[in-house]
Amino acid sequence: AATTTRALYASAGRHVAARRTGSSAESGSGSGSSGVGGAAAGGGVGAAASSLARSLPGRAPVGSGGSLSTRDGAFPRAIIWGVGAAVHEGVLYVCGGRDEVLSLDDVYAFHFDTLTWRSCTRAPLPAPGFSPRHHNSLAVCDGRLYLFGGENVYGACFDELYECDLELQQTSTLRTDLLRLLDQPQLSDVVFLFPEHQQTDSLAAELANTTPSAATTQPSCAIYAHRNILAARCRAFRVMFRSGMLECARGEIHITHTPPDVFRVLLAYLYGGALHGVKARQLPDLVAVAHLYQLGHLKQLCERRLQRNLTMDNRAAMLALAEKYDLTALCEHILTMHQ
Repeated sequence: AATTTRALYASAGRHVAARRTGSSAESGSGSGSSGVGGAAAGGGVGAAASSLARSLPGRAPVGSGGSLSTRDGAFPRAIIWGVGAAVHEGVLYVCGGRDEVLSLDDVYAFHFDTLTWRSCTRAPLPAPGFSPRHHNSLAVCDGRLYLFGGENVYGACFDELYECDLELQQTSTLRTDLLRLLDQPQLSDVVFLFPEHQQTDSLAAELANTTPSAATTQPSCAIYAHRNILAARCRAFRVMFRSGMLECARGEIHITHTPPDVFRVLLAYLYGGALHGVKARQLPDLVAVAHLYQLGHLKQLCERRLQRNLTMDNRAAMLALAEKYDLTALCEHILTMHQ
């Protein structure tokens, strides 16, 4: 797993570096200086090293076809090798590494649900006395991030062990607190009722590695929720609750268009603002209900996950789904990757 995460981050970092080259060249051309001297005049040794690393030839884009790198959030500097990486609760943490000139001491987090970077500025890493390094180990145990060893650009090795409490990095418990309210009958004011549902969609069956004829049956159930939260997070729910419908007045809404497990994922997204725990077989239904309730961001998150599950066998069904629900990026991905 550690090897996979290091390879993923290295690919993303090099791809970001290649994408930055054009903008760096434009900014440098108007400064009246070039090379290391010009960069150092503008921002010191760090700027000089970054400028020199970006200007080195032979750095072609890596992962340009399937890279997960994105410019959303505070993305890290280009790292050539030696980065430490660890995964915890849907987040990839990276620390250290080096470019062509210097070792680094940055700590960044990549969120798999939104595919965005975040700078861990509140983390105790780098701690007082922490030196830039590469080839350091990084591991997670019981919610704590541990960094050990590494070396600097001069070949000096370190034997320090640093600890970072990841729970302290959460600036607020709002998300987890709201998720605790979901499906709590005592405090709810609306309930979604589901009849017995059969899952027969062929694409969902393919994503679940089952045959289309092997339909799965979900028993009738109820999910409890809160009008204010749903109305604040979704315009479609806000209009529905204000419409005066008899179901809304009673606080009982019958859902027949979506399986209960998929609708629960939708509600969890509205409560927590992130997409967690979704299975590949649920994606087609989740795209459909996100389209129905006009949740554009949720559709984008599903679209990215569908791209990762694209195969030659489900290409036709994926294309039909993309055209039906206006998934432009998925359409382009299918046509580009499988020409």
